[in-house]
Formats: sequence, structure tokens, C-alpha cells
Amino acid sequence: MGMIESVDEVKQILARGFTSVIGHEATAKIVSLQIGVPVPVNRVSVQLVPGDILVVFQLLTRLPEGKILTEQEMKQVQARWYLVTVQGGE
Repeated sequence: MGMIESVDEVKQILARGFTSVIGHEATAKIVSLQIGVPVPVNRVSVQLVPGDILVVFQLLTRLPEGKILTEQEMKQVQARWYLVTVQGGE
């Protein structure tokens, strides 16, 4: 697992094609606004296999309960991005 250093790197990775597994509307909207790429809500179970690549979005703060963020606030939410490659199991 490695940290992704920039939003541009996220965009390059996702430009190859991706399937969203973000299950919450607000999170999908925050991700979409931060990277400038539409990321749909897709509340599904995921079964990973060796070779799968994941781009992981981690919020660094808990969002205020019940507060509706403006688009500008969503763009500024503090987060980290990680690149994870699923390895084969023994």
C-alpha cells in the first residue's frame, strides 16, 4: 500500500476506468468534487481478487453531524488517498 501524493495522480489512475464502491452520497460527492471526476454511489459488497487495484479515500476528520457542506467546503475536506494492490493469498 502506498500513499497517493496528488489529486492528479488519482485522476490518472481512474482514467483507466474504475468501479465505484462508495456507499454514501455525501462521500461520493466529496470525492467527485475533489478530483473533478463523477464518482457514483454504488452500495455493493466487494470480493477482491489478486491483482485488483484500489484507490482508497480516507477522511481525516469526522464531518459534523447533520451539517450540509457547501461545494467549497467539500473541496476542502482534509483527506488522504492510498493505492492498494491485492496480493495473492497462501
